[in-house]
Amino acid sequence: MKKVLCVLLALLLALSAASAEEAPALSFKDLSPLEWFFSSGVGAWFTSFQMDETGAFTGQFHDGEMGEIGEDYPNGTQYGCLFHGLARLGDQIDETTWELFVDSLELDEGQVPESIEDGVRYVTTDPYGIYAGQRLLLYLPGKPIQELPEGFLPWGHLYAYGDDVTTLPYYALYDAQEETGFVGDEYTNPWEEVSWEAFQEKLGLALSLPQGAVNAYNYIVEGEDGLSGFFLDNEMYTLWVVPSDTWQDISGLDYEWSQTEDTAVGPWPAKLYEALDGETAVSLCLWQDGAGRMYSLSAYTDGLTVSYLPEIAAEICAPLWAE
Repeated sequence: MKKVLCVLLALLLALSAASAEEAPALSFKDLSPLEWFFSSGVGAWFTSFQMDETGAFTGQFHDGEMGEIGEDYPNGTQYGCLFHGLARLGDQIDETTWELFVDSLELDEGQVPESIEDGVRYVTTDPYGIYAGQRLLLYLPGKPIQELPEGFLPWGHLYAYGDDVTTLPYYALYDAQEETGFVGDEYTNPWEEVSWEAFQEKLGLALSLPQGAVNAYNYIVEGEDGLSGFFLDNEMYTLWVVPSDTWQDISGLDYEWSQTEDTAVGPWPAKLYEALDGETAVSLCLWQDGAGRMYSLSAYTDGLTVSYLPEIAAEICAPLWAE
């Protein structure tokens, strides 16, 4: 009887060892080269962080609100913070999904709650998208796109990888409760803030702000995409310029559009989209030039949608067909 029990025990141990060898291993060593980045692509805000091989992380949050001005800060308001914390890996859910928990998160010491410098108000605030006690789903590269929850897709920016992508090309983190997500890749902060002149130079374009517009911010994203924001008649507009040989929605907006209209931006065909987000009207104009670039111009307004977006877009691009 003892001999039989020993044989059974040996078999169980062998099976357990085989299962352990078959299970894909994952550790923070695999994740430490990655920078995690959270942004909608609409507006000048982002949260980013990096983890080391123990799960300890450091990060930053930045949100530029150039429309929030006052007598002492005519150049707008910037919210943000530096933070640190500790994460841990949880259970493996399936072949390409793990749990990750944020056990702690604190703001770095020495940050001033509020200050004004060079006409800008700086406000220290909690980061957006990451918090203590958070449960995240960690998706590994190769996860089928069709298995991703709809709540993650607006944050995944998969349009940048082309129409043929069927599996996740990077690591990702998803908060199912808040429906927010981080993209993890081996790169540093892809957002480079530049002047309006440098914005045009880096994109190789001659553009023009609409008459009466006040430029708020300009970013070059990953060296080739351009994001610019400006105010016109106290309304905020967001412009994206992305290299693309195919027509696609690069706006990052995820709405059920109540109205779609064929229109034009100068000599180029365009589409105008309108929707409501509660009491806020959302307008979007998409167009493509003849040189392999896709454009989007969007606006959030109180009340009516901006049906004249194509005219504003034409002012921006007028130097291109005037050359």
